[in-house]
Parts: sequence; C-alpha cells; structure tokens
Amino acid sequence: MEWGFGRAEVRVEAETASLKVGGALAVSAEVRAGELRLRWHGLWTQWAELHESPELQALTAKFQKVLSDAAGGRGKGKG
Repeated sequence: MEWGFGRAEVRVEAETASLKVGGALAVSAEVRAGELRLRWHGLWTQWAELHESPELQALTAKFQKVLSDAAGGRGKGKG
C-alpha cells in the first residue's frame, strides 16, 4: 500500500507502542485480554481504506497469531 509519505516522516516508537506520521500520532497499540487493540488518532480515524486494507489485515492477523501462540505456552524442547 502506498501512503504518500516519505520514510523520514514515519516513525515507530516501541516504548509507547505507537506510530507517528509527520510528528503527529497516527495509531497506538495495546494488548488487552490477549488481543491486539489499535486506537487511531486524529484524521487517521477516518481513513477507512487503510483500516480495511488487506495489508493491515494481514499484519494484525500475523501479530494476533504470535499472541495466541505465546499464550498457549507452545514451548518446544527436550523434557
């Protein structure tokens, strides 16, 4: 998906689990009850094409699988 922003304008902040574009907060994330929750901010709340995009859906599904696997305690090793 092409957003129309340069790489220098997009910043992921791991400490706050957020993404900023052009210095403005676009989305923040949290895990609650084992599920990824995204909170859109500002004008980003209105960008339905992004929220419904296959790319974002695939990314969130992949992260949700990681969370589910971690919660299931799927450790592997010799016991």
